[in-house]
Amino acid sequence: MTDYLARRLLAAGVRAGDRVGLHLPNIPELALSYLCFNKAGIIAVPINARLKAREIDYILHHSEAVGYIGHRDYYPEVEGLRKKLPELRLFCVAGEIANESSVVNLKDLWQPLGEPAFFPIVDGPKASVILYTSGTTARPKGVTHSHKSLIQIAKTMRRLELNENQIALVTSAVTHPILLDFQDSGRQKFPAPAVRSAKGLRCDGHSKCGQRKSVGR
Repeated sequence: MTDYLARRLLAAGVRAGDRVGLHLPNIPELALSYLCFNKAGIIAVPINARLKAREIDYILHHSEAVGYIGHRDYYPEVEGLRKKLPELRLFCVAGEIANESSVVNLKDLWQPLGEPAFFPIVDGPKASVILYTSGTTARPKGVTHSHKSLIQIAKTMRRLELNENQIALVTSAVTHPILLDFQDSGRQKFPAPAVRSAKGLRCDGHSKCGQRKSVGR
């Protein structure tokens, strides 16, 4: 399934190393998008669901995003930004938007393509995700995690020796770094996540919010 989305993004002109904003609540599509970005070498730019148009505009501009994947509930905040962001090659939303045929529905990107799947080889030091600070005292700053740093985080989490029968409740939004701790360092995937609602994320296998190592941009 993540192969389909990764290939659709590449077919839409998004390339390895490009940034794409992820403006989604705690739903399966967000976790799956992280995975397909890793496959395609695309850099994820998670956007906090509480942010308003001006803050979203700043993050998309500052990160030089070429794509946006959002949710229909958040569309009122970004509707007016589309004309200000002509560099966006992709603008899609999870859910139907009434009277807006130009917005790509995210479900359409999950459809298979006939060609075989070939993805670029991504080097460990290359960026995987840019997490923006809250901007409480100044402009938000982009904190970059590389693929290598995420693998190191995953290895640290393995030391907890939790098994697949244990359940960890994560109450923070997935735009925070906690979700990055759930990647399997050997296969670059989340260990069987099951997202219940926009209020909570249930994941099997790993838990605990510990120290995180960030790589400067």
